Amino acid sequence: TREVNLDYAKAVSNYAESGLESSLNVGAFDERLEKDKKGRFKIGTVRNGYGWRTADVVAKNSPGEWVRDAFVKELRGAGCNVASDGKIEVSGTVRKLFTDILFNYDADVTLRISLKDGENVFYDDLFEGEAAPIAWFASSGEYGNASRQALQDVMRKAVPAIISEIRKYEGKNEKK
Repeated sequence: TREVNLDYAKAVSNYAESGLESSLNVGAFDERLEKDKKGRFKIGTVRNGYGWRTADVVAKNSPGEWVRDAFVKELRGAGCNVASDGKIEVSGTVRKLFTDILFNYDADVTLRISLKDGENVFYDDLFEGEAAPIAWFASSGEYGNASRQALQDVMRKAVPAIISEIRKYEGKNEKK
């Protein structure tokens, strides 16, 4: 078994300013992932030279908290005001987080992301990211790196979409 510490070191967003008036609250991200007998989230598989599955890869920490932390860093990196009492909540579900291996890692992350103002959900969409770095040692660190790259791929798609949807929402509410 490989135990992976999921971390998200720095934002990949490179926006100067989001231009959003609303402050954002990054809420919880539920995990809809398989668990092993010890209750750890299975996030990958180890294979031998013949391609046979030999062990699980499990997360040492919560994938939902990992995604939440990534969103806080990305949205702040995009110039958004992120606060625990923010007007608009960004939350969702980790639908898939899995890394397989043969010669390359095949990392996939799928998130369902919702935006809501109070109880009003005004945006809900599914985002998928993937990464395929070369597998050298099949180490825990390499599995973590592949997972992080797949999440960064999601962020490159999701953060601009989120900012765009909030701008539209703010524009509609200004007209009222």
